[in-house]
Amino acid sequence: MSRPPHVLKIAEFRRLWAGQAISLLGDALYFLIFLFMVGKLTGDPRMVGYVGAVQALPFLIFSPFAGVAADKFDRRRIMLFADLASVAILCLMAGFLVYSPKPPLEVVFFCAFALSAVNAYFLPAKAASVPRLVPEDRLIEANSISAATDNLMPMIGLGFSGSVLGGLYTAYPDLFFLVAVLFNALTFLWSAACIARLPAIEPSGERAKGTHVLADLKEGLGFIGKHHVLKVVLGLSLMMNLFISPFMVVHIAANDAWFGGQYASLAWFEFAFMAGMVPASLAIGHFRIRHAGQGFIWGSVVIGALVALLGFARTFWPYLGLNLIAGLVLPFAIIPINTYMQLVVPDAFRGRVNSASMMLSQCVRPLAIGVSGIVLASVGLVNMFLVMGIGMGLVALAGLLDGPFRRAMIPKPAPVKEPPPPEEAPLASTSA
Repeated sequence: MSRPPHVLKIAEFRRLWAGQAISLLGDALYFLIFLFMVGKLTGDPRMVGYVGAVQALPFLIFSPFAGVAADKFDRRRIMLFADLASVAILCLMAGFLVYSPKPPLEVVFFCAFALSAVNAYFLPAKAASVPRLVPEDRLIEANSISAATDNLMPMIGLGFSGSVLGGLYTAYPDLFFLVAVLFNALTFLWSAACIARLPAIEPSGERAKGTHVLADLKEGLGFIGKHHVLKVVLGLSLMMNLFISPFMVVHIAANDAWFGGQYASLAWFEFAFMAGMVPASLAIGHFRIRHAGQGFIWGSVVIGALVALLGFARTFWPYLGLNLIAGLVLPFAIIPINTYMQLVVPDAFRGRVNSASMMLSQCVRPLAIGVSGIVLASVGLVNMFLVMGIGMGLVALAGLLDGPFRRAMIPKPAPVKEPPPPEEAPLASTSA
């Protein structure tokens, strides 16, 4: 049996990684299943777009406050609270489904909103914690393992859902949603048990405990405003999400139009994408990649081209293959730029910078997803794929126009200072 990667020998990081590994199994299910369930309950792609927008909206509303919390309070406690709150929400939903296997849309919408609201607090706290749990020279390796796990575990979950839950939906559709919700609740409970074993992760740096949340927000925005490359990263992410946000709505519509509308085919397409992400994410950890800006630009251009090509892949295997290739490319676009941001942002600001990144990337998402069903009905599937893919490519190429972003490189970690050798104690006198 091969030895584990070096970074997983760090106990605190390993505990955070183990908790998220199992939790991601459930996360892979709830987002896809909510969209799938609404599609089956209503048969209306506009409603699928609306529930996707509801899932995105909390990141826009709560992210600023979540970032302040991650820079002011124990990040371990924030993550633990978020996991336990997710368990409670899902258990309430399961209790409702026992009495009503086909829930009213307002119940589905409320549960989707509540889970995303809790997740909006978890994610900045987790992202700000990773650089505190590993040394700087292991950070890109930690990010590569985290990214690989972020896709490996959902891939396993989607494989499970495509086979076991897909068969369950065919045989017993009334049990489908209940089983998926209970499974997701158990994964959050496991994550909470792992995070409970972490030490306290208090933000470093001197900060006034009594400062008002608006003052904290202003301070965080001021830091971003003074860092040119951070501003460009956030701006490009904002525009990129305008074009990629409708993807799941279009993906589900393509599944219905070209592949029979089965849950199993939808799950296997997602499985293929994540099957590409896993080896590519792990590979990055073994290379000394430093050109973060260039990786983001050219990786995003290739992914945009692959999205455009999906509009012409109307049979199962070509569509599956393009998803696989996109998964292989995406880590080279996102892991280096994320590592760059972790290293150039001081710990006292990491929560707010992470939440700002999440908020800006999500702020156009509710609108984009909400109108995607309407636009799709107007322009058709093929044109929708072309609009998304070409739009992504043009946004990425705009990064070439900015010199500092184009030249942005991951900083070299500071050399570790060895402690001075202890002074030798003077020899005891042997005279009488």
